Amino acid sequence: MVARNLARGRSGTIAILVSDLENPFFTLLLKAVTEEAAREGYGVLVWTCGQRKGRTLADLARRRFVDGLIVAAHGISQEELRVLERHGIPMVMLDRAPSYSKSVALRVRDRQGARKAVRHLWEQGYRTIAHVTGPLGYVPARERLGGYMEGLLEVGAEHGPIFVESDFTFRGGMAAARRLFLEHPEVDAVFAANDLMALGILKFAVRQGIRVPEDVGIVGYDGIPMTEMSEPELSTVAQPIEQLGQKAVTVVLSLLEDPRREPREVWFDVTLVARSSSRRREDA
Repeated sequence: MVARNLARGRSGTIAILVSDLENPFFTLLLKAVTEEAAREGYGVLVWTCGQRKGRTLADLARRRFVDGLIVAAHGISQEELRVLERHGIPMVMLDRAPSYSKSVALRVRDRQGARKAVRHLWEQGYRTIAHVTGPLGYVPARERLGGYMEGLLEVGAEHGPIFVESDFTFRGGMAAARRLFLEHPEVDAVFAANDLMALGILKFAVRQGIRVPEDVGIVGYDGIPMTEMSEPELSTVAQPIEQLGQKAVTVVLSLLEDPRREPREVWFDVTLVARSSSRRREDA
């Protein structure tokens, strides 16, 4: 494989840009990407949003040190992507629209997942369901907020949307919970836009003597392993993280051969995993 890549003038390396390696979602995604790339004879260069991503990645592209790019972060601008486009680098985007002819977007049905979370909480008897969003400049955060609002309408909730914007971190979840329960003491369920914030909400509730799930139900989003380590175990909307990573590699390599082979967007479903943090009824 290495000899074949050299013969074709390729580096045998894929770059991946991620937001935050402290978030288990990205470490699981990276594991899937590196394992799939290794099976195909490729190495993986990891870049985070804290690095000088735009200029450095463009420089790597110009010098042909990387053959393709997987963008799993929202901290890179359209202008930076256009610089990479000029170098003809195939790109796979996670949860953002394809930007040019050599790019494919892998999209998760976030609105569907948010609606599932709201319906589950409603079916468990919760009637004032709030949402803690991620940064609303990010597509997944906006999609999950949109799905939450649609879910309230679908179940016939009498209250309007109640939401607090946060930052996808554990501490952000704790801070959001403090604000949420102070401003809206009537809330009896919270759907968080990722699992780290949901775990922060759970910790805040425990510290305040709020019983979960008796007083407040909590559902997160992502499906990271830490959701099974909390007490009570955290309900979550699980993304197919391993499949996303594997598909990102196969698509970016396919784009190297022929950009016309791949559809512009590939969609993935999510799964509600109901655990004790949101179960008021044993039969539900």
